[in-house]
Amino acid sequence: LARRQRDLFMDSGNKLLAAWGKQSQAHIESLYEGEHPTLEKTAFTPNPARHLLAQLQNAILELRELEAGSLRLDNNDRSIEVHLCHSRTRELEVLHDRLLGIFKGPKPPRPDEIVVLTPELAACAPLIEAVFGAAPPERRIPWRITGLGATEENQAAQALDWLLALAAGRAPASRIFDLLQHPLVAAHFGLDETGLGQIRAWMDSSGIRWGLDTGQVRAIGASGEHTLETGIDRLFLSWAAGSAAGRAPFAGHIGATHAPQGSAGLTLGAFWRYARALGRLRAELLQTHNAEGWRAILLDALTTLIGEATEHAEEIRNVRETINTLADDIASGLGAASSTLPLDVIRPALAARLNESARGGVPGGAVTFSALPALRGLPYRVICVIGLDSDAFPSRARTDEFDLMAAHPQKGDRQRHIDERNLFLDIVLAARDILHLSCVGRSVRDNTELPPSILVDELLDTLAAACAENPGQTSSLAIARAKLSVQHPLQAFSPAYFVPDKEDKRLENFRSEYAEALTIRMRREQARSATAKPPHQTIQNNPDAITVPAFFNAPLPPPPEDWRCVDLSQIKRFFNNPGRFLLRERLGLDLPWDNDETLTDIEPFIPGRPARSALAERLLPVLLTEENPAAADNETNSDSDTLLILARAGGEYPAGSLGEIALRRELATLREFAARIKAARTQARLPAHTTKLSFNLGGETWTLQAAFSALRADGHLIHRYDEARARDYLSAWLDHLALCAAPPPGITNQTRGLTRDGSFTLYPLPPADARAQLQKLLTLYREGLMQPLRFFPKSAWEYTRHNDEIKGQTEADKKWAGGEYPEKNDAAWRLALRGMDETLDVQFRNNATAVFGALRKHLDINI
Repeated sequence: LARRQRDLFMDSGNKLLAAWGKQSQAHIESLYEGEHPTLEKTAFTPNPARHLLAQLQNAILELRELEAGSLRLDNNDRSIEVHLCHSRTRELEVLHDRLLGIFKGPKPPRPDEIVVLTPELAACAPLIEAVFGAAPPERRIPWRITGLGATEENQAAQALDWLLALAAGRAPASRIFDLLQHPLVAAHFGLDETGLGQIRAWMDSSGIRWGLDTGQVRAIGASGEHTLETGIDRLFLSWAAGSAAGRAPFAGHIGATHAPQGSAGLTLGAFWRYARALGRLRAELLQTHNAEGWRAILLDALTTLIGEATEHAEEIRNVRETINTLADDIASGLGAASSTLPLDVIRPALAARLNESARGGVPGGAVTFSALPALRGLPYRVICVIGLDSDAFPSRARTDEFDLMAAHPQKGDRQRHIDERNLFLDIVLAARDILHLSCVGRSVRDNTELPPSILVDELLDTLAAACAENPGQTSSLAIARAKLSVQHPLQAFSPAYFVPDKEDKRLENFRSEYAEALTIRMRREQARSATAKPPHQTIQNNPDAITVPAFFNAPLPPPPEDWRCVDLSQIKRFFNNPGRFLLRERLGLDLPWDNDETLTDIEPFIPGRPARSALAERLLPVLLTEENPAAADNETNSDSDTLLILARAGGEYPAGSLGEIALRRELATLREFAARIKAARTQARLPAHTTKLSFNLGGETWTLQAAFSALRADGHLIHRYDEARARDYLSAWLDHLALCAAPPPGITNQTRGLTRDGSFTLYPLPPADARAQLQKLLTLYREGLMQPLRFFPKSAWEYTRHNDEIKGQTEADKKWAGGEYPEKNDAAWRLALRGMDETLDVQFRNNATAVFGALRKHLDINI
């Protein structure tokens, strides 16, 4: 450069090399600084190929720029491509299809000539297993993952590392259960999937939130009501005393809600042994020990936790060798047997020893998945990099305040973001034939565009300018950039992959089952007339406009004869959720409720509805037996003391003064509610009454039967300690109609309901009118057994609550699709209405009026 007088006042060379190769440049300069190096024999060989990747590599080698508009990208040139997907799983699915296409092409590489790199190997490992490991034999590609640490690959090491993390922390319930359901731990304690499911439910119902024992949590001033120790005490109390365990406290506790029964005691015993083992190991691990002490404790922890699993003997042997090596190093380093170390030092040291042998990126006869730093400059014919999102690579620099190297940088200092740029340069130069890059480039929620890594952007900008027909025009640059990028649909079964006239020929999919399914669907659609076409739903913001077939494309056959004798309780369950009832009762699909399946790790700080309901279920029977349930609660009243003890024993309300105030306030409300119930029970209870009504529904004889055991002369009384909801009114209305249709002698045909926030009354109606209303409801019930009935209780109640139809429709739409718990998000409705129009249409309005119209005319609400 000096000989050509180009070394002053200007930059020269290749801008990608200058931007990405700073670490290598500083390293070379430091090697030759102040020296007069002797040039040895060098062998920098240009890439002989003519594809785009070779052109880029040769430009970097020759220290020149790719001139704007200097290249013409051949349509068959796929040496550099960026694939934009909607998720990491889709990236791997796309990669699998791309590799199948490469193997199918001319001069295919061997599997060991392909490496797949990612900046998040541990997070991608289960997804790789799911995509590449689940492929059928005809599409199977030999693959392996290298570079994962022992705490990821070695199950024995993983279980021990989880135990040390649990002992060092606050022991949240989710971590306690995660360790228990580890395959080696569960097998050692004799637990299968059924037993683990039982323990999961017991932990939730017994209030286990965090902490192994009361000593651990009380040491920091917290309550011991939500520890593992207390929860197991409640479980044993329930197992021993049954339902009586919830009526009176024993040693300050009551039994858990879901009580273990019978042979479940064996599972409870295994859970108890596990809890005892955790408590003992944590007490030992939190003490400081010398080298021999840590050797003994860690080996004992490994044996206690997983035993001697013969099928994992090699993994266990490796972990034991690592423990012994670490103990030997500690002994030689400390130099004195009396020197001790805490767990905070031992745990990271052991993890580092377990993971230090993790390497990767070395060819091994199969497609190799590894972490980005594992490349080591080795050349591969095909290099694939997944996970190149803007926030994943290069990683964001987070400098510590005490980092003097960051505060006073010097040439050659290691900086992660510079190292990662240099690493990307090494990847570009190491690929011989194909460089496959991919990232999450579209939002899985609304299909909006997401930016790739800044390094991918810089690469695309450079190549697009070199390949554009007119680099001075933005549109020409966009076209060139699009030729280097592949936009993939949201789903692997998208028709965009299989239609013969697809816009982008680079969209590849080798899943023959998807092609066959789409062919069958197209044939059915062609054979079906336009008027008989089933309803469908078009997914918006999706470039391939997928149509989802309806789950119910035709009604089910009418229910058989044994369905025509209906109990009133069945009708109640049906109208609470017709979609769930249809799926469960006629199709056998029992979908989970939309509750969070994860264990709660935080004890309650604010009492919620579940705590209030549990308190009422336990205390209300006691209050109803008192002579004066409305008596004020005070410390001098022994009955009140007993009630407070029973209330506190459940642990539903938080500890401390705030929890005590909330509990006393709730007790006062509960006493007032019990007093209202007793005041409404002034008349004696009548004998049990049963009724059986017959109806003709479409030529079929249907029978409705009901039984009432708590009737009084002044009518039917129901109560529920909660705010009144649509389902309360509907349940009371069904009881009321059955009583009015066939009234028992000597009773006033009115129904009264008591709720936490007030009361309501249903006034009598003539037997003929009651039968007519029941006929309507049974007709809807019969219809709902064949296809989804468009009746959504919360939305229907809002619709009928307003005299103005427009206002009612607006409020119903809000309840159906808005708020914190929209009715449309129920898993049963999502499945039952799949592929159908989900708007609240005329059929919904007619059903809402049929169910709630007459009810409102006879309902008097007193809030």
